[in-house]
Amino acid sequence: MAKILFFGDKSVGNGILEYLKTTDEVIGVVTNEHKEKTTWFPVLKEIKQKGKPDWIVCAYYDKIIPTSILKQAKYRAINIHLGLVQDYRGCYPTTFPIINGKKEAGVTIHEMTSKIDEGKVYAQAKVSVDDYDTGKSLYYKCTGLAVSLFRDNWFAIKSGVEELYGIESSKKYHTRSEFPSHEINFKWSKDKIDRYVRALSFPPF
Repeated sequence: MAKILFFGDKSVGNGILEYLKTTDEVIGVVTNEHKEKTTWFPVLKEIKQKGKPDWIVCAYYDKIIPTSILKQAKYRAINIHLGLVQDYRGCYPTTFPIINGKKEAGVTIHEMTSKIDEGKVYAQAKVSVDDYDTGKSLYYKCTGLAVSLFRDNWFAIKSGVEELYGIESSKKYHTRSEFPSHEINFKWSKDKIDRYVRALSFPPF
């Protein structure tokens, strides 16, 4: 049974954390700060770290984890990213695929390094981006996929699976400040306007 230090939040973090509690010993949980009250996702309860971890697992944590913390892991630190790293690193990986007219989005499990979403890829899965998808529906598609992908690959990752061949991270990544404007340009095509509105449709926001 491995000792896990977990960083994460929201539905994907909650789903993966609950699974880890059934397979390993979770020695610490760190989650994001929420100043406002929320009801649209489960809020994780922090657990003070006890001892050094064998593994660090991260799922939807919104801060860059210092290299000094990543090095605490006896084996590896891994991240579950709600995007295909060859297309979208960083923030909003379920927003930009709709805006840009992509036909696929997905989830990547990769090693964590000092660079954002740029470590060795251990597992990846894709979902279709349908003509009716919104930012919220695609987010939940990828959330469910992420939990399933982790459950299906966690044992192999712990057993020393090598990186997936041929997947290289994009050279660019999106920062939090790059969230798309709420303004529509009526010179755009109808298809682009439709994609843009759907991409930014995410109740309760």
